[in-house]
Amino acid sequence: MSPENRQKSERIMAWISPELKDHLDQVISQRRKKNPRYRMSDLIREAVRHVIDNDSQIMGSKAHQVRTFQRQADRLAANIQTAEQTVALLQNVNLQLLAIVSALSLKQQGRDIEPQQLIDLAIKSAQGDKARQTLQHLKSMTTKDK
Repeated sequence: MSPENRQKSERIMAWISPELKDHLDQVISQRRKKNPRYRMSDLIREAVRHVIDNDSQIMGSKAHQVRTFQRQADRLAANIQTAEQTVALLQNVNLQLLAIVSALSLKQQGRDIEPQQLIDLAIKSAQGDKARQTLQHLKSMTTKDK
């Protein structure tokens, strides 16, 4: 027994229709052009491997691994999206708190700020790039009086 056949110790027999056998013979003749030693058993093993690899219900199949990986990737993407939303919310809250603290600081320095101005500053601070400008404006206002 050749070393290649020692690994293949199980034998399976199946009955097929003459039409299917003719199709298999055609495939084998095409494959033998590339590999003259290609046999019916090689084709059957290849076909069985293809079925197993593409059945997502079979543990260890390539399709099962792809499906499992896709589920994990989808969960990770959802977690990242949730984390991004949480970070954005926390940034907005942080900016609003900075606006409030700055307004209180201005008030302590004797500079009055109207509630509507405070609301406007909080809204501006929650608007992305304008947040940096607003914070810089608030900081400059607090440092002017020092």
